[in-house]
Amino acid sequence: MRSLIALDVAKPRRGEDGVCKNERLGLIAFLRARLGCEQDSNDVAQESYLRLVQAMREGTVANPRAFLYRVAGNLAVDQLRRRRRWRTVDADEPLLAEALGTHPSPEAAFLARDDLERFAAMLEELAPKEREALLLFRIEGCSFAEIGRRMNLSEVMARRYALRALASCAARLEAEHA
Repeated sequence: MRSLIALDVAKPRRGEDGVCKNERLGLIAFLRARLGCEQDSNDVAQESYLRLVQAMREGTVANPRAFLYRVAGNLAVDQLRRRRRWRTVDADEPLLAEALGTHPSPEAAFLARDDLERFAAMLEELAPKEREALLLFRIEGCSFAEIGRRMNLSEVMARRYALRALASCAARLEAEHA
């Protein structure tokens, strides 16, 4: 089987799997934008190509490029979930948390509690729709379209409310630090 990675970028060639060999650069850029890490992007790209080759051998792929990007996107989401899982230490494992240094010092806990109280006060000062849009955007990770659906607003209005809330919070933080 021929290599899937082209060394000659100027002249696109198709491999036996039908995918342009120099598609790898575009795929890496696609993954880097999602993962933010070159090594993870390369790992996910390699796994994506392996799955493509496997699916091509089974004859189940109609559009190899679309299949490649779909698999890569799905693997990137899985990678981000794994990262999140590793950052979260189970509260029932205090010895593990202590060994990993995840218990905050009393000073750090006090400062975090103070930040949380200031954040809660900032939220209370926002208009109700701005507060809801901000929480849906930043805490729940909703898209503006989803926020609009949940709040019965257009996507444009959902964006305005969320961005207005962010601007208000930023202005307050700037005023506190001035």
